[in-house]
Amino acid sequence: MSDPKDKEEPEPPLTQPTLTTTTTTTAKDLTTALNLISTSIAEQRQTTSRALIHSTPFLATVLGLIIPHALVTEFYRLDRVSAAFTGLAIIAAALKSVELITAGYLDAAGDMDTIVGTLVLRVYPAPPSTSTKKIPLIRAWTVKQAYRGNGVGRSLLRLAVTHCRSNGWADPAFAVDHANCLRVLPSWFYGGLVPGESVAREVLERELGEVGGVDGDEHSE
Repeated sequence: MSDPKDKEEPEPPLTQPTLTTTTTTTAKDLTTALNLISTSIAEQRQTTSRALIHSTPFLATVLGLIIPHALVTEFYRLDRVSAAFTGLAIIAAALKSVELITAGYLDAAGDMDTIVGTLVLRVYPAPPSTSTKKIPLIRAWTVKQAYRGNGVGRSLLRLAVTHCRSNGWADPAFAVDHANCLRVLPSWFYGGLVPGESVAREVLERELGEVGGVDGDEHSE
């Protein structure tokens, strides 16, 4: 007879979480919901990619390229190491083609984002000897590439100017070391980026002049 102590105790049932259904009303909940949709679309891309890789036409195409190459290598006694690398290159190219074919899912997931531009404004205390106002500096300013040229960036700058003036601060200015001027290579690599930097500052100057006029205590770098 076996000892009752040797019998395995049944595992306790898993506690099911309490689920509720509500209407999304806050920005945080809306962002979470949209992120969930984006994740779902990305999962569809993975499913489609797996289906495409395991499909008969895809496998037939890959094998149709690798097998003749292997036969030629054996027939002419070519270097097998080079042939192996060529075979790996064929497989890599085939997988890259799957990535390109299913790229539309990424575009659809990106369209679910509600934030298409951002401006980071940091407020610094002004030196007591120069002004009693705080000095706001723009640390970053960018718009998603698909939405550029539609006035989103100008709207962000206009909002920053309005916000600063409504709080009695100095007018905003780009920080010398803002995120969009990051340079990791010597300056002569970035000749094409210098005009873009100047245009950004010119746009800010226009917004300073259009939003309620420019006051006399405007901060400049």
